[in-house]
Amino acid sequence: TFADVIRLTANYTVAQFLRRENFQKRYDGGDPIHVSEFLYAMMQAYDAMHMDTDVQIGGTDQTFNLLAGRQLQEANGKRPQVCITTPILVGTDGHEKMSKSLGNYIGITEPPNDMFGKAMSIPDESIVEYFTLVTYLRPDEIEGIRVALEDGSLRPIDAKKRLARTITAIFHGEAAGDAALEYFESTFQRRETPDEMPEFALDAPV
Repeated sequence: TFADVIRLTANYTVAQFLRRENFQKRYDGGDPIHVSEFLYAMMQAYDAMHMDTDVQIGGTDQTFNLLAGRQLQEANGKRPQVCITTPILVGTDGHEKMSKSLGNYIGITEPPNDMFGKAMSIPDESIVEYFTLVTYLRPDEIEGIRVALEDGSLRPIDAKKRLARTITAIFHGEAAGDAALEYFESTFQRRETPDEMPEFALDAPV
């Protein structure tokens, strides 16, 4: 009921919401902040309280909402949940977070060659981040890649090829990773004609 919503909102203050980085920036910049955005966070918190969640996982952009859940659980005499956050992976554009709606994503079910090609399209500045968040390489290996990129002993394109091959192998297997690498090198670097090419029928006379 609406009375329940009012009781829920009494657990939070506007000042709390404005301390959230995203809201603070928009408030300072004079950009609109809709009441529905406050309610979204509170309803997510209500879910945690109602379901007695022990652990909730989300991206770092969800930290405020997860902590709001802890607060509501404590206010209702429940054991507060453990919040686990993961870094947000930037999309292939290198700016916005990876999102299907923005078209800057790499789908985990995409064909190997498509997956490889999309990984190759990321900006150089995102290479180390992708190695860190998407692959199983050890931290010392990733640090070695970062240093080599900075001192020029490793070319960005070579680092990307290793990255793209690694990502493709994770989701499609080692053989598919090797095949996608060979396809990329032969088609886009050596300019060879692919073994398989799409065919299109034209109805109009040529």
